[in-house]
Amino acid sequence: MGGGIAGTSSVVAPISGFGSIIVGGIEFDTNGALVTIEGDPAQVSDLKLGMVAMVRGVVDPRGARGVAQRVAVEHLAEGPLEAVDVAAGTISLLGQQIITNPATVFDPTPLSQLVQNEYIEVGGFFDASGRIRATRVARKFQNLEIAVKGYVVGLDAQAGTFQLGGLTVDFHSAIITGAPQGGLQNGLLVEVGADVPPVGSVLSATDVDVKNPSAIADEGDGLKVEGFVTQISSPTVLEVNRNQRVQLTPKTRFEHGSPGDLVLDAHVDIDGVAGADATLVATKVDFLPPGS
Repeated sequence: MGGGIAGTSSVVAPISGFGSIIVGGIEFDTNGALVTIEGDPAQVSDLKLGMVAMVRGVVDPRGARGVAQRVAVEHLAEGPLEAVDVAAGTISLLGQQIITNPATVFDPTPLSQLVQNEYIEVGGFFDASGRIRATRVARKFQNLEIAVKGYVVGLDAQAGTFQLGGLTVDFHSAIITGAPQGGLQNGLLVEVGADVPPVGSVLSATDVDVKNPSAIADEGDGLKVEGFVTQISSPTVLEVNRNQRVQLTPKTRFEHGSPGDLVLDAHVDIDGVAGADATLVATKVDFLPPGS
């Protein structure tokens, strides 16, 4: 059962069930909801277990059920598989290290049967090291695309390159959209598209789209976010999934752990209220079990 939020709210978490959909422990009625996947219109039937969804709607006072107005799903990487380490539970894709666990949904091919150069689609969360903690790994048989999301580092405007994990993105011929005045900058969340796989860890981008990393929430809305602690700025301010600022207060309560357990890569589910600039003012921090 959900808890800690009510009224107009936004929830970010993997889809864990259907009827219509269950996200963050809340069962949302999706009749009439606007559904998008990667920004494109989609149907409720296109939503799958393990997809990380941002659901905006109205949640009942018990925090158990809601009516969704919008459901948006974004993948973190899709393209040809570079390497699989079954024993370690890791995947390499477009220069990104992807970590799976027993809760990761594989559709329809299990990790042990994935092979190099098959196209896969990965959803999940970023951790403190910039790795992807996968909630879903789906093999693709059609509509094969090459795309990867991440935060720009090592920008070299003169050379027209930047880094995403172990990938060098060559953007000198790319169409750039959504960038601030002055162009690309380190720290921006981007989605990079390409027509062909990387060559020698260099991806020739056809387009670079700067994304807004914040959950859609107005000040005073309920806000619930699952993910991994990626930065700790002070005893009361932290960051989850590299994009969600969290403010703790003396009234924040902790379940299955204590404030001392708020360390990098702690897996948490945080309920609260959206403050200024969509900061999540936490009423509850729930520590999720390792490997979940």
